[in-house]
Amino acid sequence: QWDFERGNLSATIGKPLQYLDPAEAITNLTLFGNCSTLGVALINGVDANVMEVPGDLNRSIGYIMTHGIAPNGGGTKVNQYTLIMDVFVDTSGPGAASLWNVGASLDNTDDGDLFWQGGNFGQGGGGYNGTGQFTAGAWHRVVAAYDEAANPPVVTKYVDGIKQDDWTANQALDDPRRAMQPTAILFGDGDQDERRKMWVNSVQIRAGKLSDAEMVALGGPEACGIPARIPQSTVAGQWD
Repeated sequence: QWDFERGNLSATIGKPLQYLDPAEAITNLTLFGNCSTLGVALINGVDANVMEVPGDLNRSIGYIMTHGIAPNGGGTKVNQYTLIMDVFVDTSGPGAASLWNVGASLDNTDDGDLFWQGGNFGQGGGGYNGTGQFTAGAWHRVVAAYDEAANPPVVTKYVDGIKQDDWTANQALDDPRRAMQPTAILFGDGDQDERRKMWVNSVQIRAGKLSDAEMVALGGPEACGIPARIPQSTVAGQWD
């Protein structure tokens, strides 16, 4: 987990993130501060610590995540995991913007693998179904819970505790665009055409796929970051 409270890439839990290109730290493309100093909306009225991710169309921008999760799901890669972000997407820029590159080698030369796009998020045909909840210009808690070993393989998507979709298109065990290698690149896009400026308050990666009830319990973004402990629930279905 990474909460950016120290003004750098240090971890709250696990290993620090690393700049994809160390020159970023020297040229100050990535900025750290609080919401007010970086010119972004407060989170529920709280002036939280955040990281500003540049929106330049440049494959050298990104943050290497060494997640420490062992291969699972019966494959050679990490097939069962959950990515959670408290993030604010800028209102201007390309129509899609990469949230991460999960299958990239560390030269980051291939396309991103999970994108914000016009109020939804996903990748490829069938990947962008949702309610339009993930709007630009506002803080959101975004959850993508992967189980590439399921039948059918699925990524369940939530925004602010509201279910978006069970995304089953283009999924498979050890799929190079879904299953994780030992590292992934946050906000990386190797073909340099789908990036926007973003502000991020908290990022968390979990072993295993969270249940729908757990993702509902996560709710919306909080200035204090994503909780390490989520209330347990045996609810299997609910309709409101």
